[in-house]
Amino acid sequence: MAVYCASKALGFEAVKRLGVEQEPSFDIVHIMPSWVLGQLEGTTVHLDDMAKMHVLALDSKVQDDQEFMAASPESTDWAGASDIARKRYLKECARGIFGFDSIPRPLTRKLRIDSRKAEKTFGFTFKPFEEQVVSVVDHFLELVAGKE
Repeated sequence: MAVYCASKALGFEAVKRLGVEQEPSFDIVHIMPSWVLGQLEGTTVHLDDMAKMHVLALDSKVQDDQEFMAASPESTDWAGASDIARKRYLKECARGIFGFDSIPRPLTRKLRIDSRKAEKTFGFTFKPFEEQVVSVVDHFLELVAGKE
């Protein structure tokens, strides 16, 4: 993980240098997601929010050479994901589709990332973790239904 983080930091610095040294004809806006849902860390951001943010960053009203953190408004509780699914998908749980009892409950490192600058600039609030989980489970159930 340390090498991955270092590569992200080096890439960020390289792009910052490019903006100063090369003075490109386009603006550079840095969007730094916490973890796009699918990783096991303490904050997440939904893929839809990342896509929306990238498109909105193309607007000329977004000033050059800015950084924006992108993360769910609350810390992610990975162990709570199965609780969300159990609450929202009663029939599917009764059918045993998810198999929550066959895997250990994941541990979560509690983090809070301040994304207010991004939310203010781009005019939307990042989806909370529960909405992210429901979205992923809905897609999973579509895949399962397609195989039946």
